[in-house]
Amino acid sequence: MSNTDTSQGEGGVGAPVRGAVTCVDLTFIEEIEELFRHRWVPYILLCLADGPQRYSAIAHVINQQATDRLSDSVLSRSLDHLEAAGLAQAVDGGRRGRQGRRRGPWMLTPAARPIVAKLQRLQMALADDVDHPPEHDIKDDPDPSTEDGPDDGSVDRAGGDGVG
Repeated sequence: MSNTDTSQGEGGVGAPVRGAVTCVDLTFIEEIEELFRHRWVPYILLCLADGPQRYSAIAHVINQQATDRLSDSVLSRSLDHLEAAGLAQAVDGGRRGRQGRRRGPWMLTPAARPIVAKLQRLQMALADDVDHPPEHDIKDDPDPSTEDGPDDGSVDRAGGDGVG
């Protein structure tokens, strides 16, 4: 698949249009942005992927693996956010602790499953990249100032018409 647009010219033959991108699906990027908008949400979702977890177990697992500490208040707000979004729920309503936080088990809702599956695939892909780095680096586009000139028929800076 090419990442350039092919405009139909005379006779139906497509010529690449420079700079036009048609194959990028930005929906995936938007989903990732939304998912990572709340820093601890991906951690919590992955923590709940294998089944219901108590509030204290969620905090313990995340705090063992994350570089920053997840505070009780942030965990509580994050779980409330996930509940409001329909992605997690307290099992049997959840037992309330002294500060009114639900301390009982939390579980994913069916709506969270596709999101968690994407997170797990992303997690595996990133782990695979660490284990098996790519052989070749992706090269950036060449510096436009070093190109021979425009190839779109426009007038270049030297005053030529771009047509040979």
